[in-house]
Amino acid sequence: MEIRAKRCAATRFSAVLVVLVWLTLFVAAAAGVSTAQSTVGSVVKTVLVGNGPSGAAFDAANGEVYVADFGSNTVSVINDTTNTVVATVSVGVGPESVAYDSGNGDIYVACSGNVVSVISGATNSVVATVKGPYLGEVGGFSAIAYDPQNGALYATNIAGVVVVFSGRTNSVTNTTNTTISVGAGPDAVAYDSGNGDIYVANEGSFTVSVISGSTNTVVSTILVGSAPSGVAYNPKNKEVYVTNQGSSTVLAVNDTTNTVVDAIPVKSNPWGIVADAANGEVYVADFGSNTVSVINDTTNTVDGYIPVGMSPQGVTYDSANGDVYVTNYGSNSVSVISTSAPSVSVTTSSTTQPSQTSTQISHGVSGYLYIIVIVVAAVIVITVVLALRRR
Repeated sequence: MEIRAKRCAATRFSAVLVVLVWLTLFVAAAAGVSTAQSTVGSVVKTVLVGNGPSGAAFDAANGEVYVADFGSNTVSVINDTTNTVVATVSVGVGPESVAYDSGNGDIYVACSGNVVSVISGATNSVVATVKGPYLGEVGGFSAIAYDPQNGALYATNIAGVVVVFSGRTNSVTNTTNTTISVGAGPDAVAYDSGNGDIYVANEGSFTVSVISGSTNTVVSTILVGSAPSGVAYNPKNKEVYVTNQGSSTVLAVNDTTNTVVDAIPVKSNPWGIVADAANGEVYVADFGSNTVSVINDTTNTVDGYIPVGMSPQGVTYDSANGDVYVTNYGSNSVSVISTSAPSVSVTTSSTTQPSQTSTQISHGVSGYLYIIVIVVAAVIVITVVLALRRR
């Protein structure tokens, strides 16, 4: 009888142990937990700036990052060595986007008040204010990009045009193509150093207009996702990446054929985007989820997500220190992401879209959940063992 009782106790113990193991695996799988470590980076500092920071750009000559503070009509200047604000420059009404002109060392700020403020990178003061052509009451600048080949700056105007400025004379160019008609509600622009073209994301018409830098005419129109709001060129794989706020995707466009070659699901409402050719990653500001999606430019799949501030909108890459600067519109701050800093645990999602696999960085929840589940399971097992031994 004693032997039979011991066998029954052992059987009950084994059954309970099996159930606990399966329960642990089930909960961990449901949480999508993996113990692998991500190398996509993490936030190393948060810098307070003006109200409603939107666009940002890096000045390679002086090592400073310029942030357009939409709500305070200023530009915050961040020293990339100390990651502190060293200057605050008053500019036009509603600054939205910033571009660095490597030809003259100036910084150009596109303002929704239909002006472009020109800041000297040497003195951090406004040296010129360029007025855009009157395009009706709805006219106003939303983004700007610099073309080093022709020395021109391309500013998107929400009236549906791109205005071309001369970086040499700080005035609207005196050509017949000063104003280039594009799609509805152009909201982002980027220069492609590979083919010399300029890519404009038209939020209202779900398209990207391709402008030739040599003729200043539209040479192609690409149908993309819903509400395209960001665009960036990656010199490593020669692809142009377009964020689609409405569909929460990023599209990769081949700049030779100007066709979409990949659709990458990211977090909600992706906005600003920048490519880091040094580490082969593309960084996307997810406005609706307070994260940055990190895309591997070899596989065009998400390597991970990095939690940042509230409503991240703009993003720029600092080629001097390798950091990525993210403007947080909702928290009036800039998150500095070190691409070499240790990151948190990642979670692997089992949800896939056609030809897509997503690896996600947890917000510190899934990793902790995994640890809690293991600890609880261990406590239960020990309790059961002790109870059976007493019997």
